[in-house]
Amino acid sequence: MNNLSFKARIYCCVGLAIMLSLCATNFMAYRGIEKSISKAANDYSIQVLDSQAQSIASWIDEKNRLVDAASNYLSQVKNPEAIIQNAHQIVESGHLEDAYIGWENGQAISSKNGRMNPDAYDPRTRPWYIQAKNARARIITDVYIDATTKKSVISIGKPFTENGQFSGVVLADISLEAVTEKIQKIQFDGGYALLFDQNGQALADFASVKKQGTLSGLSNELADLERAMLSQKSGSVEYTMNGDNKIGFFSDIPLGNGQHWELLVTVNKAVLYQQLDKEATRMIWMTLLFTAMGVFFTTMVLNVLYRPIISLKAVVQDLARGEGDLTRRLSVDSRDDLGQIAQGINTFIENLQQMLLDVKQATGHIASNVGEIDGITQANQKVLNRHSSETEQVVSAVTEMSATASSVANSTADAASNTQQAANESEISQQVVGQAVTNVAALVDEVDAMAQKIQDMHQDTRQISTVLGVIGGIAEQTNLLALNAAIEAARAGDQGRGFAVVADEVRALAARTQQSTSEISQMLDKLNSASSQVEHAMDNTRQSCQSTADSTSEVTTSLGAINSTIGNINSLNIQVATAAEEQSAVADEISRNLENIRNIVLELNQRGSETGNCVESLVTANTQLEGLVGKFRLQ
Repeated sequence: MNNLSFKARIYCCVGLAIMLSLCATNFMAYRGIEKSISKAANDYSIQVLDSQAQSIASWIDEKNRLVDAASNYLSQVKNPEAIIQNAHQIVESGHLEDAYIGWENGQAISSKNGRMNPDAYDPRTRPWYIQAKNARARIITDVYIDATTKKSVISIGKPFTENGQFSGVVLADISLEAVTEKIQKIQFDGGYALLFDQNGQALADFASVKKQGTLSGLSNELADLERAMLSQKSGSVEYTMNGDNKIGFFSDIPLGNGQHWELLVTVNKAVLYQQLDKEATRMIWMTLLFTAMGVFFTTMVLNVLYRPIISLKAVVQDLARGEGDLTRRLSVDSRDDLGQIAQGINTFIENLQQMLLDVKQATGHIASNVGEIDGITQANQKVLNRHSSETEQVVSAVTEMSATASSVANSTADAASNTQQAANESEISQQVVGQAVTNVAALVDEVDAMAQKIQDMHQDTRQISTVLGVIGGIAEQTNLLALNAAIEAARAGDQGRGFAVVADEVRALAARTQQSTSEISQMLDKLNSASSQVEHAMDNTRQSCQSTADSTSEVTTSLGAINSTIGNINSLNIQVATAAEEQSAVADEISRNLENIRNIVLELNQRGSETGNCVESLVTANTQLEGLVGKFRLQ
């Protein structure tokens, strides 16, 4: 579309507008016709459905009345011949296949065969007889094939009474040929009818459906239609079969006693809308024809109206090819839109001429200012280069200082840790020395106690020596007495011999006592000498322990002073470590700030280079602008 000329665009827009208008009009007309055809088809289908359903219902009602009349007749008449005659009349008047009367006693009459042999035919065993007897009301059997005629028939049965008591059942066999003919006559463009019992079994319809028995048996596409038909009294369902879109209209046909049939009228949409498709084709051709005619007349009119624009186009192209001569102007011959356009173009050229004159003057000023900016930019670039070099050196120095401060902080922290450990060891040593002082003091006390005990033992030894002296004297006296006794015993002769023996023993005992006391005295002398030595040694030990206790007390005092000094040193080390860490943090902060300054300087240096490039580009652009302005003839 963008490649088309303005004139071609007008043609396209006008043609498109005409076509859209005609399409919208024809579409609304098409929708109206479609609704009309659809409504007419639906109304006609429903009308056919209702009329045929009523017709079939009337046909069934007629058969029911015949059976009711026969039942009433049999309740009153007992003559077999009259009953047979009545059966013939019922068959002929009702166009029945046959009529049966069965009694509770086993007798049976047929309109065709007359009286029937009870041994060959017992009506009481027949399903229709049992069903009517149990229902005590009129019944209608399902469709079945007659064994004799091979026709599809239904049977209507009703019990009759005698004196108020059940007596038998009258049955009418009805062929469905009449209903089938009636259903098959219901055909129109795209539509036909079908008849089903209340279980969905086909009664009268096309052979294809009747052969399958049910709609769902014919095709799974008809399952929704079958479900709706069997669950609703009346309605419609749209469905698709073999690719054809169809509509099914259905309605109940009441048979009495809760039984009913279903009448279905189906319409093919394709056949229904054939005329609509023809009308749509005609509308399309009419739309194309009128569009072509509209475009043709529009082209003729626009060719006449477009001539001044073509002339204006030629003048503008000549102006464009005139080497940019802005001193030329278009001639204005009218006051219409084209004249106003020409006047506007002249005004635009005049303004453009003045603007280009101003641009030409401005380019001269720009060239002068750009030269000055270039010189300033180069000077700034040199200053930034020097500043960048100095900043790099400062950053390196601060980085080294930060590393040194960090090392000092680490060393001080280690010293503080070692000092704290020494303080802890000093406290432990002070505690050990204090314990030693306590132990030495206890030892001194024990030594004093031992010395006192040794003195007491020495005193006891002396007392023992005194006692031994007494014992020695007693032993010596005893020895003298024993000697005297021995002498006296010798003098006495034999009488004093026993006494002499005793005196000898006593003297010997006294001698041993003297010897023992002498030995004990010697041992006590040795013990006294040893006790004196021990007492002297214990005195020396006590003096040594006292000296040790005094020295240990001095050590404890010295360790306390050392511990206090170590604590002061530890506090100073902590202060130095804290100061070193703060100095390191400050140095790191300074390093980061200097790094940021260095980055800023580098960025300024880069921006200076970019500014130089921009100045060069500006010089180039100004030169190009001067060249472009020079192409125009301004004066």
